[in-house]
Amino acid sequence: MKSSKHLFGKLRVRRSSPPPPFLAAAVRLSSLTVSMSLLLATQIHGATAPSATLMYTASGPVHGGVATIGTSGVTYLTALSANGNPSKLIALNANGTEKWPPFTPGTNMYAIPALDAAGAKLYIGSDAGIFYCLNTSDGSTAWSFTVPSGTDKRIRSGAALDPNNPLGPTVYFQCNNGYLYALNANTGALRWTAYTANEGGPPVDATWDTQPVSSSPAVDSSGVVYVGSADGSVYSFNPTTGAQLWRVVLNSAAVEPIEASIAIGQNGILYVGTRVHPVTHIGGAMYAINPVTHSKLWSQVEGGHAGYIASPVIDQSGFIYAAHFDNFVRKLNPADGTTLQTWSNLGGKLCQTPSLKQNGLLIIGCAGSGQQIGALGTLARQPPRG
Repeated sequence: MKSSKHLFGKLRVRRSSPPPPFLAAAVRLSSLTVSMSLLLATQIHGATAPSATLMYTASGPVHGGVATIGTSGVTYLTALSANGNPSKLIALNANGTEKWPPFTPGTNMYAIPALDAAGAKLYIGSDAGIFYCLNTSDGSTAWSFTVPSGTDKRIRSGAALDPNNPLGPTVYFQCNNGYLYALNANTGALRWTAYTANEGGPPVDATWDTQPVSSSPAVDSSGVVYVGSADGSVYSFNPTTGAQLWRVVLNSAAVEPIEASIAIGQNGILYVGTRVHPVTHIGGAMYAINPVTHSKLWSQVEGGHAGYIASPVIDQSGFIYAAHFDNFVRKLNPADGTTLQTWSNLGGKLCQTPSLKQNGLLIIGCAGSGQQIGALGTLARQPPRG
């Protein structure tokens, strides 16, 4: 059973200019321990791995990952309930002490906490179908929103923020009741809902993916909202009305569930990986979608045990890094999806979204025995772009 999924928190906001550098965070995850600053240097020529420093011992598994922003040194994470201890959202100072008493909503929280651009507000949903906005200054609840209907109200997706929505600052999340929600980011008031066919979330795989999460929304530079679904489709929505702009079915012959979140390239192209369906064993492919023509540009099929659980990441040159569950990372050409470089035998299953540093290091977590963090040098053999 996996004890972690997405390792690094990502701030999803619209920007008209390149994002500022953020404070990098790396963790070593086990069922009860969070350790900071562990880099495995076996893939970096001439690099030496620093020693691991225990920063904090959580009361339960850290399933979602960590979030941090700016230079405050504060790290946010959630721990699942375990051994009679409730699920908690924890804020850690740089020295490992708790900034404020942990937030305990009474049910598990699987998503990565999301922060606004100022680092003043934190957004996260729970398995009880309640979406929270917390003040990062003291951990108090600024507001909450309860999903009003549905058989499965679990909120297993992360949040996406759009401070420039024409309606005002807006936060989005996908629920396992099959709907995407848009809320006023300041008050929690409902703006609109849109159907995504995500009822129940991606299917459970009793061997490889026992606690799947749902794909998190993504917002492009014009404010259009995209999200992947358990039905194997990518949806696009108008940010003002919630009207569906288009839907792309990735595989018309068989459902390839989408658990990983969509990555948006600087050219606006959407990149998304699919799960392997536990019944049909079809999936595990990476797709590129043109959002203007809403057509598939290319696909690269890998298959495997679980396929893509981690989201792809994109470097400043547009190259795509796809972390497959089955212990390998591929560097893909954005033009046609061909493999430019492969890192394999990384020491465990890859179910955490990597973090790409500006110096070309790809930081990635491996689940399994040892549960390590590795650093891959992506620039050493980068081919020229034609």
